[in-house]
Amino acid sequence: MDAENDINGRIKYITKRREDFFLKQGQSTSSLLVMEKGLIRAFFYKDNKEYNAWFAKENEIVASILPLFSNKPSFENIQFLED
Repeated sequence: MDAENDINGRIKYITKRREDFFLKQGQSTSSLLVMEKGLIRAFFYKDNKEYNAWFAKENEIVASILPLFSNKPSFENIQFLED
């Protein structure tokens, strides 16, 4: 029960709007996001073109690997596609 209380004490519920960002290229974060509702995408730019890397929906865990595990800035953007 102590572990559950500790985890619950660290959870923050946020509401985002369509086109808001969870993370932008060059930023660092050590947060994970669990999608309760909605859809998001990760994308990056290469040679002045935009490329989608992945999508996530309800009940999926989202993060950018480089900032989370290597403490390096993200090369991707993570953007909400729905409110």
